[in-house]
Amino acid sequence: MKRIKDFIHDTNDILLAVIIVLIAAGVIFWRLRIILEYPERVARENMHASEVTTEEPADTSEAEDTDAAEEAEDTGEADEAVDAEEAADQE
Repeated sequence: MKRIKDFIHDTNDILLAVIIVLIAAGVIFWRLRIILEYPERVARENMHASEVTTEEPADTSEAEDTDAAEEAEDTGEADEAVDAEEAADQE
């Protein structure tokens, strides 16, 4: 009986490590195809996303005009421009 306990005690750590390694290897081999396909899938998604953004033409002319008008209003330049136009019309 003592010999069996000694054998189990001596091999328990090694046996547990081997079981853990076998489980990890099994999971890796089971999911290997999916793991290896992941970078290709990400590359396809990025390429698709870049195609979608480049296909849509960006019309920034209205946005720039609106931004310039808002900036002029914020700085008071719009009021000065209106006053200058009124003065020119009165002369």
